[in-house]
Amino acid sequence: MGIDWTSAAVLVLVTIAIVNRIKEEWKLPEGKTWIYTLLSFGIGAALYFIGVYAPVQVTVPLTIGLAASGIYDAYKKQ
Repeated sequence: MGIDWTSAAVLVLVTIAIVNRIKEEWKLPEGKTWIYTLLSFGIGAALYFIGVYAPVQVTVPLTIGLAASGIYDAYKKQ
């Protein structure tokens, strides 16, 4: 079972938005920024499995909810 390229691109954008939002909240010191890489991998993996295995009744509200909450634009407000 796989995922198409359009869905993968959307998952990349959602992962970037979530990680950037977390970066704003946590403000880790310079030496600890590698944690964001691990966090990106974990969030990306979770979203991939949700996208592949969850029914449409889960994935569509998740995408709509993230878009409606403004999480895509959260990293621009600095």
